Amino acid sequence: MQVAQQSGDVWDYVKGSPSWGGHATVWGGFPGSPDDIDTVSWGAVYEMTQAFVQHQVTEAYVIVTQAHVDHAAFREGFDLVKFGEAFTQLTGRPFPVVIPNPVPHLTLYQHLRSLYQSLRTWIRSWLTRLKRG
Repeated sequence: MQVAQQSGDVWDYVKGSPSWGGHATVWGGFPGSPDDIDTVSWGAVYEMTQAFVQHQVTEAYVIVTQAHVDHAAFREGFDLVKFGEAFTQLTGRPFPVVIPNPVPHLTLYQHLRSLYQSLRTWIRSWLTRLKRG
């Protein structure tokens, strides 16, 4: 994180801005384009630009369970076979969920958009509960 992200609703990379230190967030979606990524931090939703992500994000974690894979809306637009192969290549372990056949083959962006739409309702509900206390 940079000091530049201390104010405003959009986190963008600002060359030369001093470091503010590390920060963990929950990414909630892609509402407009791949350059418009929502993240949840400090009980609010912020947008991140690709420039911010490319310069500031050093690691990311994605949870994929058998329940996700079994859900048709989750599988829509997501190449599970390639994802499983990448998992095995990165970890040296077999992908720990069963991949159903046939597997739809759409673009990663289409899958992330679908996942965002599924998560958006949950995130907004969660933030509403936080605000109520």
